[in-house]
Amino acid sequence: MGLLLPVAALAQLAGRIVVPNAAGGTLDGVARLLARYMFEGQGTSVMVENRPGGDGTVATHYVLRLPADGRTLLLVSTSFAVSSTTHALDFDIQRDLQPVIKIASGEIFLVANAALDARTPDDLKRLAQLRPGGLNCAALPGQTTLACERLGLLLGGGMVTIPFQSVAPAINALVAGHVDVMFTPRAAAPPLVASQQIRILASTTSGPPAPPYQNLPLLKDLWPNMRMSTSASVYVIAGAPATAVASLNRELNRVLALPEVRATLQDQGYAIVGGSPEVLAASLADEIGYYRQVVQDLKLKPEALR
Repeated sequence: MGLLLPVAALAQLAGRIVVPNAAGGTLDGVARLLARYMFEGQGTSVMVENRPGGDGTVATHYVLRLPADGRTLLLVSTSFAVSSTTHALDFDIQRDLQPVIKIASGEIFLVANAALDARTPDDLKRLAQLRPGGLNCAALPGQTTLACERLGLLLGGGMVTIPFQSVAPAINALVAGHVDVMFTPRAAAPPLVASQQIRILASTTSGPPAPPYQNLPLLKDLWPNMRMSTSASVYVIAGAPATAVASLNRELNRVLALPEVRATLQDQGYAIVGGSPEVLAASLADEIGYYRQVVQDLKLKPEALR
């Protein structure tokens, strides 16, 4: 369940960051980075708790049962917004949670097995029509599953979605040639590109990719409104004191300005965002609106969690 503090240290606990993923993942790494520098020099500590499961709903339910005192932070990725459009939830993330700050956003690349005769996204359409049964796309629950399904729609149905539960086995299957393409966070791509095991076809972000990939085509320019990104954002329970939210926002903006924090996040493929709670609220509303339209386009029905 993440970092456990001795009883004596709990008196100096400034708060906790709840992560809806298992320890060791990218989002968990962001949480521990923030916890290391928050309230630095003030004699207090921030604890990280991992509450994986249910596409983030396990962690959210846990947080919503706690006092709305601003001491419990929920750190989530873009899948948080996606799940509100793909699942029948018994809570409303825009009503029950208060935005604090968008920590960072990350690029996602459309990549292909290096042996596949594809160097551009348009090549996929040609291959999907030529190959019996079409191509296949490795997908994780949530955002990348929707991306693979939408890619299949854009390719005229010539794409089969292959489900995986985590990034590592999906990438292994791609490298081995068991799947043809996948959508992967930028940080996972460079070593596999350097070893010529995969090829990057395009970026799914809204703006130009950061160097050295600034010349990659953008899927949104090739196929209408085909975009996605990953992110790390902080929320507290709705009703938390405004002074506590403002204090947390100031402190996290301070942490994000530290050179060592910026360097670590950039090494993980993130671009720093920061700013006010309103920046995060607007980003969340945009993501929910976008994925709600994607779900409608794909004619999917929200899945009830049990």
